[in-house]
Amino acid sequence: MAKDRRKIEKKRKKEAAKAKRAIAYAAAKKREAERPKVTVDPTGGDPVLVKRVLSIVEDISLEESGGCPAEIADLVARCMRDGPDEAVREIHAQAALVYDHHREILLLSTKRFHDAVAYVGERVLERLPEVYQKKLLPDYYFFPEVAPEGVRIRFGFLDRVKRETGWGYYSQHKPTVTINGADWIVCFSEHAIERIVERSSFEERVTYTHYMDCANYLNGCVYFEPVSMADGQPAIRLFMTDELNCNEGRYREYLRKIAGIEDVNGLPNAPAYVLGYCPLDCKGQFAKAISMWYPGYDGTPEDTIVRTRIPSKLDQIRLQMLAEDNKMVRVINEGRHEAIRWYHENGVPQVVSLKRELLQWAYHLPRPPESKVLPKTGHIL
Repeated sequence: MAKDRRKIEKKRKKEAAKAKRAIAYAAAKKREAERPKVTVDPTGGDPVLVKRVLSIVEDISLEESGGCPAEIADLVARCMRDGPDEAVREIHAQAALVYDHHREILLLSTKRFHDAVAYVGERVLERLPEVYQKKLLPDYYFFPEVAPEGVRIRFGFLDRVKRETGWGYYSQHKPTVTINGADWIVCFSEHAIERIVERSSFEERVTYTHYMDCANYLNGCVYFEPVSMADGQPAIRLFMTDELNCNEGRYREYLRKIAGIEDVNGLPNAPAYVLGYCPLDCKGQFAKAISMWYPGYDGTPEDTIVRTRIPSKLDQIRLQMLAEDNKMVRVINEGRHEAIRWYHENGVPQVVSLKRELLQWAYHLPRPPESKVLPKTGHIL
């Protein structure tokens, strides 16, 4: 009898221990499920790249205890708890206590999300082989986005069309430009995309943040100004603003050096600066940007005005030499803004206030309130 009781007691303890382990396991699984994590959606991705990214994200933490910056960890946790829309409203409310200008309040919320997804993107990019780092656009682009589980990485860039001269990449918005009375869908060659990335970077090293801003620009830009090069070739002039948070401090420094603008918030529209010119190859439905020329390159409106308004050949050559490498980082860091400012002050404005919508919001950042589309005119700042 006593032996039976011992067996029953032993069995009871064993079952209790098993139940306890099951409860602990379920609690651990629940905690794990509630922890923010980086996941990967492989759809559309290069299989080799997807495999590399899957391996990398295993080591990326979205918690402060795992090395994630506190502000980013807090935003991800807040989005998981309350949803992105509520998180944006909370950030707006906090920003309103600091800023009194509506534009700065909107930019702050966008920047918070921008920094969070860029943080993950940078952690992945820095561990990828150099071939991916140098050719992220257009071949190997991936983009993190806020998701219910934390952050999800997706793959893909723009739609593309096959041309005799190679692929042309175009936005989902299918923006058009009018050339000789006809409307053409704007697309970009790989070379033009590479030049846009190079020209617009405010840093010597192209970061994931900058790749992301360029991808958002190419996907979201809906206005391209038609112009003609000196030889009559049709082209488009590209404009850029700080709306995608490429580098707000450097952007404002550029405006100050070129146009003497000290306070953008006092202006009716966010200033846009000339990024460069893309000569076009127009066939079928598409106007393909085959390259991207910096302001002042041979054949651009800036070059024409230098040749026609400066009598001294030596002065012409000096400005033309400055124009040979008008990357934004050189203009800012090395004080190479003299030529850009000269163009701006002598008939080819480099900073303007566009009286129409330049960008429709990109696909993986929270959308700001809808903006009103204004007429296709602008004025010099």
